[in-house]
Amino acid sequence: LEADLTTVGRHSAADILLDDVTVSRRHVEVERSGDRYRV
Repeated sequence: LEADLTTVGRHSAADILLDDVTVSRRHVEVERSGDRYRV
């Protein structure tokens, strides 16, 4: 996770694509700030 903001979900624009109907299109965002991450 090198970007400041990484999106995970089913949407084709997600940085990490999860092709699973139980996952929302924009399931989670991971925000990086220095050496810390926030979900």
